[in-house]
Amino acid sequence: MAIDVDKQIIYWRDGALESIESAKVLFEKSRIVHSLFFCHLAIEKALKAIVVKATADIPPKTHNLIRLLESSTISHDNELVDFLGEMMEFQLEGRYPSLGKPEISMEKAQKYIQGAEDKVKWLISLL
Repeated sequence: MAIDVDKQIIYWRDGALESIESAKVLFEKSRIVHSLFFCHLAIEKALKAIVVKATADIPPKTHNLIRLLESSTISHDNELVDFLGEMMEFQLEGRYPSLGKPEISMEKAQKYIQGAEDKVKWLISLL
C-alpha cells in the first residue's frame, strides 16, 4: 500500500517543531527531565521525516536516533552520532525514571536544548 509521502513528511516535521517548542516551555518551568525527553522526541520526529523522504515508506517504529539516522540518506560525522547517543539517554530517563542518572544542571540542559533545536532545524532544512 502506497503512502502519501508529502503528508507523512509534514506530519513528522510539524511534530518535531511542536516537540522542540514543548521542550523549551518545560525548561522554563524547570522540568528538566521532561524537557530533554521532548528534545529527543523532536529529533526523532525530524529524523522520521527524513526517513520517509528517503524511503517513501513509513519510518521504523523505534526511538533509536542512531538507527533512524542510519535509515536515512544523511551523511553524518562522529559529532552528530555522539550527540544523538547522548540524547538517547534522555528518552530512557523520560520513559523509565529513576535509573540512577545524575541530575543535569540548568546550564547543561540549556546547551542540550539549543543543540537539539539546531539539529531539528538542520534536519528540517534537508526536507
